[in-house]
Amino acid sequence: RIAQDRMMGTAGMLDALLGFIAYVGAMMVGVRVFSRASPAVVAFALAPVVCLVALAATALQSRGINLWTYLVTYWFLVTGFLMGFGAMYKSLSLRILSDLLEKAGHSDDARQIFTRYLVQDSYQNRLAMMCETEMLAQNADHYTLLTKGRRLASRVRTLQLWFGIQRSG
Repeated sequence: RIAQDRMMGTAGMLDALLGFIAYVGAMMVGVRVFSRASPAVVAFALAPVVCLVALAATALQSRGINLWTYLVTYWFLVTGFLMGFGAMYKSLSLRILSDLLEKAGHSDDARQIFTRYLVQDSYQNRLAMMCETEMLAQNADHYTLLTKGRRLASRVRTLQLWFGIQRSG
């Protein structure tokens, strides 16, 4: 019985690894097919879908599977991937390094880097995105918090207070 449980556990890990490989493949296709959606949204939406499809494919093979081993392994791998993907997707440091790699002589003026990444990327693009998603409205030289933004800010502030976060960002 112990040997059979170990084999099912190992099989569950291998099936989860195959499911994870399918997830990475689906991500590579998904971010291109759904190019108008945020890659983060695609990554989060695909994870449970691929998990269920891979689990169903495993179940159709009509052999035993240790569900808990499968789920724990799959979600462990996906969570690790999402952390790395998030760092690659949103890291300002990696974006600066990548852009310098493309520049002639792998060099750029410090002021231009500062302006491009701090002023434009960190503030102007974020404010534009918040206006596009109807969280803010821009009126002449000021921004006004809209209902959608007020709801989100209120929820986040409540969570920050629960976890003792005084300042963020």
